[in-house]
Amino acid sequence: MSGTRPGQGNPSAGSFSQFRLAVPEKPPRNHQSTWNGLAQSAPRNEADWEARRRQHGFDSPEYILDTLTQLSDLKEKSNLGTIVFLARCKVDSYRTGTKPYSTVRGFFNNDKLTEVSIETYLRTVVNFIRLLDEIYLSGLRHRAFELPLYVPSKVAHLRQYVERPSTFKSYFSVPTPGPEIQGSLFPCIQFLVGLQLPDDYDLICKALRTRLFPKQEFDSFLSAFQRGKLVARIPPLPTFTPPLPIVQHFKVFGLSGRLQKKTLESADQLRGHNPAWPAVSSEVNLYAYEWAAKHQAVVDETIHRLVRLPGSFRSPANSLDLAGVDCGRRILPEDHACNSPRVWFT
Repeated sequence: MSGTRPGQGNPSAGSFSQFRLAVPEKPPRNHQSTWNGLAQSAPRNEADWEARRRQHGFDSPEYILDTLTQLSDLKEKSNLGTIVFLARCKVDSYRTGTKPYSTVRGFFNNDKLTEVSIETYLRTVVNFIRLLDEIYLSGLRHRAFELPLYVPSKVAHLRQYVERPSTFKSYFSVPTPGPEIQGSLFPCIQFLVGLQLPDDYDLICKALRTRLFPKQEFDSFLSAFQRGKLVARIPPLPTFTPPLPIVQHFKVFGLSGRLQKKTLESADQLRGHNPAWPAVSSEVNLYAYEWAAKHQAVVDETIHRLVRLPGSFRSPANSLDLAGVDCGRRILPEDHACNSPRVWFT
């Protein structure tokens, strides 16, 4: 007896186990091809923008009108047309309270699409609309809405973009453009849905959770589309200022008239939008602002004047030391020598 268990013999003694090939594990899906495609197609400079517009028929009034007309035809089933279709389904579902499962299955000619998959499609489109709104506010303006024409924009691609929004935004760093004819007729998704439902723009915005453009801007888009007259312009930033809640039980500290004036001027220039997630009730007031350097300068100076501690002061155990709490810029010891208002909490 060799003492060797069955199946554990010497491989050199004729065991077949040495000839078995290991089955390779399926590599994890990292969607790198999506990001590679985005890197290759994303416009990086003015020459890229001009090239993409010529390539996709968005460089002259005639071509722009033809392109948008084709996109409004659901039979074409382009990537942007599919996005608009799903956005329309979301609007119809919001209005009627019914689920668009059969409609979506018919559009994709796929009876096996699960309800979970369809809900994911709809949620992805709503989140992508919000992502484009944010890119618009970040400085790209109307060009943000041209991106689905130029970059990979199937629903599978959109899912990657909305899951990694910061990565998606990092591909577009062109400064704010000047007036362009594309600013008269840009393919904003909520506007393209509005071409199908021109009398329901407010409902469209509620269903898609966007408050970026007022109805007046949609009316300008609709007029340009119907008349075919495009003028060079740059669409405006949001003009609404959300109501600020009344703050009670806080002492108001005196600031110089100059700083109060700068604060009011800065507040008047704030621009924002509602960034609420699709699952959040429409009654919830959430706002995201375009925060510029001029706003940060006012905040820094205000806190710099209100939060000052003398160099010799040491906070007792029951005190809150506010040194260094001015939006990321630490108060330096030399700042403490100034004769300015001081705030101590005990």
